Amino acid sequence: MGFLQWLESTGLAAWVRESLWGYPIVLTSHGIGMAIVIGIMVMIDLRLLGFASRIPVGAFDKLFTVGWIGVALNVVSGLLLFTSEAVRFSTNLMFQLKIALLIVGAVAAWMSMREALTVPPAAAAASAKSRLLASVSMASLIVAVIAGRMVAYTG
Repeated sequence: MGFLQWLESTGLAAWVRESLWGYPIVLTSHGIGMAIVIGIMVMIDLRLLGFASRIPVGAFDKLFTVGWIGVALNVVSGLLLFTSEAVRFSTNLMFQLKIALLIVGAVAAWMSMREALTVPPAAAAASAKSRLLASVSMASLIVAVIAGRMVAYTG
């Protein structure tokens, strides 16, 4: 038995997959985590692109903690969802695309947040590098959500 098959056979995976409340609770948690992370990142990315220029980029500092809570919620709930059908998910092209885009989006978001801290409060838009990172971050995360939704309908 391979690791992924073993993972699917665990009690936790069975609870997520087979119980009346397991899958809905975990999936709802995943959606809430996504809403937090994507919402905060899109706000920051749009600000770096020059929207809402009267709001200082530093005003988003307090949201970073909330964003990390969303990331933690998504990691835990995502791993639980993965355990429920690990073999199928591991070979699903949309799932693989989602994970690749999440990695790209997470790196770009992290770099974007670091760049955000260098934007002068009065600046309408950030540097070209910040704008590129914000664009990559936003596009990657949004397409990752779409790819994640498509997992249910593919492979």
